[in-house]
Amino acid sequence: MTMSGRSIAAVIAVAGSLCVGACSAGSTPSSSSSVKVLLQKASAEARAHQYSRASADLTAVLRREPNNVYALFDRALLAQKEGRVAVALAGYDVLLHQEPTYAPALFNSALIYSETDPSRAMDLYREIIRLRKTAPLSYLNLGLLEEKAGRRVQASADLQIALQQQPALRSRLTKAQQRLVATTKGAPKTSSSP
Repeated sequence: MTMSGRSIAAVIAVAGSLCVGACSAGSTPSSSSSVKVLLQKASAEARAHQYSRASADLTAVLRREPNNVYALFDRALLAQKEGRVAVALAGYDVLLHQEPTYAPALFNSALIYSETDPSRAMDLYREIIRLRKTAPLSYLNLGLLEEKAGRRVQASADLQIALQQQPALRSRLTKAQQRLVATTKGAPKTSSSP
């Protein structure tokens, strides 16, 4: 089964709501007050779907602070929301070169690769899980990709962990996927994925 456009959009919406507001509202400890104001302004513009204005403000932040994690992330996220996936991936790559364990950038990269390079996406989800043992959306997406690849045992185990960590995710599964999860009751509490 492929992830539907609706499922992908819902996950991007979740990622966006977690990061455009939360990530931009902060700043690096050394940020000036003008950078903080620009980040807050960009966040408000992004929430209002004024992406070009938000992008311009984030670019202004990056002129002043080229390594500002929040501006790098939010600019890539805006590109992703606009469907400019190559630009988004390039932005996440720049950020991950600077901060290799930045889970939101790993997650959003994995979302993009889910459509174009599922093996790469699965590796990224596994990296997030390694970094954060509580990562229900990563387990969910990993399990869905494993199911699509025919790795039913691994998919079942990872989907079960996702539901243990966040039971509300059950509503995102098809009936067939819910039956798959039910086949591994009592499975180990960690991913069986390599």
